[in-house]
Amino acid sequence: WTAKYITAHRSGDTVTGIDFDGLPNKIADVRASYSDKQTTHELQLAYDGGGAHSGVMGLYKFDGTAGGTVLNTFLGGTPFQSFGNTNGKVFTESTAIYGDWNWRLTPRLGLTAGIRFTEESKRAVVLNQGFSDATFSTVIATAANFDKTRDVRNTAPKLSVDFKLSDTTNLYATAS
Repeated sequence: WTAKYITAHRSGDTVTGIDFDGLPNKIADVRASYSDKQTTHELQLAYDGGGAHSGVMGLYKFDGTAGGTVLNTFLGGTPFQSFGNTNGKVFTESTAIYGDWNWRLTPRLGLTAGIRFTEESKRAVVLNQGFSDATFSTVIATAANFDKTRDVRNTAPKLSVDFKLSDTTNLYATAS
């Protein structure tokens, strides 16, 4: 048996402008800022039975946040101009427990069985609005305004069979 603990943290911030039409006029232009951060933790226990069977089981945890603001200018300088923003943030927490085991039934035939149970919660906070001009200061419409959470539980089994047809060819089938 071996045990290992893996952790990771990632974060990023981006501020960008995109001129979709590539022309000097503001026909389809956006200014955007995005940020995200995530942290993961995983504890694994692995077993190697010397070729006859092996497996891994573990616990996994994810905590992340991602979001941003996009300021849109469409058909600027024309009677059809529109100004809007897209604001949103998603918060995700997920926990999983899993196991995966391999058996060599014969030197040419193998079987793998596994299962993963996951609980995940996602919360989305969104506010999308239209504005009267390019200062984005006077709201004239709200297209979306919500704060919703969704919790999901999932059990995902897996069964796989592999057969060594020759030294250069393996056949396998997996159901999950």
